[in-house]
Amino acid sequence: LEERLLQQLWALPAQLEQAARSFNPSIVAHYGYELTRAYNELYQSLPVLAAGEEERAFRLAITAAYLTAMGRVLETLTLPIPERM
Repeated sequence: LEERLLQQLWALPAQLEQAARSFNPSIVAHYGYELTRAYNELYQSLPVLAAGEEERAFRLAITAAYLTAMGRVLETLTLPIPERM
């Protein structure tokens, strides 16, 4: 699950470029949806705060990367970024 999410996070620049080249913002919206599904699956399956120290630090870093990526997705789609998710 962690690897799948990391791969999706890594794909953000390519998705943004593809959307820009094709003038198709739905590519970014679909990417955001799939990214959120992957993060939700990870969050529901693996403990974050209750994990061991190293796992917790890694999963918190993944969470921070997810928040950054989703912020970029929402910004690109000119949607407001919620203060709390």
